[in-house]
Amino acid sequence: MNKLQKEFFESLKLLQEDSVVSAICDYCREKNIKDWNDIKINNLNELENILYNATYETIVNFCTLIDGYRYELSSKLDLVDKNNKKSLREGIELHDNCEEFLIYQKLK
Repeated sequence: MNKLQKEFFESLKLLQEDSVVSAICDYCREKNIKDWNDIKINNLNELENILYNATYETIVNFCTLIDGYRYELSSKLDLVDKNNKKSLREGIELHDNCEEFLIYQKLK
């Protein structure tokens, strides 16, 4: 895996984490919860696991779509570095590398 590919997956990891935290904050606001500690630990773990699972599956499916294995598209997709015109997919399948970087379930 080259430097750009690692940066891409690290960015996806941060995107996933930001999305989960944002969703939990929205949940707390909606439920008028002022402090995460006010959420029962089992509920917080369950909520985190659901959110990590949903974001993981969404990102993997998006990468699978770019790799050309899901859904019927009239065109082939690619992500290309604008500076050097190289494909981010060069030598790898994006969806095969998600597991190394993304969280499927929060560890307890």
